[in-house]
Amino acid sequence: MGVSIGWLAVRGKDADTVLGALDLVRNGSTESHPRRGYAITLPSGWFVVVTRFASPLIAEESLRPLSRGCTVVTLRAGRSAAGQRSRVLRGRFA
Repeated sequence: MGVSIGWLAVRGKDADTVLGALDLVRNGSTESHPRRGYAITLPSGWFVVVTRFASPLIAEESLRPLSRGCTVVTLRAGRSAAGQRSRVLRGRFA
């Protein structure tokens, strides 16, 4: 069984809007070693979500509505080079 990790970074929307669009919720806890994933707002204004279960989170159908009016950068990585993919969406979907 392969390992999958992915992240997405969004600039131009606040954290709650991004989490809602991805059907994610805050659990209110802070972990030094999160098991499934985590989210952070960077000083640059980017909001980043990192997950161990990348495929459904960074699927294009999930990102189309999210990318309206903002920039979204994604990366999915697996154990093999064939399992890696990146994408940049810049509010081009209506």
